Amino acid sequence: MSFNLRDVARYDEKTSSFILDKGNYIVRVGDSSDKTEVYCVIYLEENIITEKLKHVGGETDFGDLELNVEYNDDLSRVDVITISKNDIFTKEAKYNYQPKFNDFVKSLKIEDAAKMCISETINEVSELKHQMLMGDGPAGLRLARKYGIDEKGTYRLCDDPMDEGLKDYLSPEEYATLDNYDNNKDRKGEIFYHFANAIPIVTALDQSFNEDLV
Repeated sequence: MSFNLRDVARYDEKTSSFILDKGNYIVRVGDSSDKTEVYCVIYLEENIITEKLKHVGGETDFGDLELNVEYNDDLSRVDVITISKNDIFTKEAKYNYQPKFNDFVKSLKIEDAAKMCISETINEVSELKHQMLMGDGPAGLRLARKYGIDEKGTYRLCDDPMDEGLKDYLSPEEYATLDNYDNNKDRKGEIFYHFANAIPIVTALDQSFNEDLV
């Protein structure tokens, strides 16, 4: 049994990066969520940036929720694994992003802007045709948010937990059609990000309890 410590990192909007905070990470093992015991402790000597990003669509108007939670587990008899900054490398995101796109969107009619949100093609606007097929999540097609490019070309990444979970639902033949997914695990190209247009998911709409707004 294993897990990737990078998956525990939180996003920090001030530095536009994913961070593993310094301190103790308690690993618990059990046969159900309410029957666990402390197995070991992972100790980080300092904050570690796992992935450095940047703002490409403006600034946020909210702050992160910071929780101060104290645990009373007895850690005196368990192994402690110490992790330093040198043990975890920092990814640097690269963006294929055109800032002028935002200015162009502002010039759209309300009707055309609405079509973007639900991934309909705006036929009369040739510059945006290739941008329209980007619905995401419950409102449309699920697209990977990042991809790699090396001397062989574009390829899918192998560090997406969601894609890895598809093995449970697809046959080996179907899974093998995902652009040679497993064959890409050793490729070391540059990592690029792209993002999808999306309307709020159904659960978020329902939780507003506001039919007029929906």
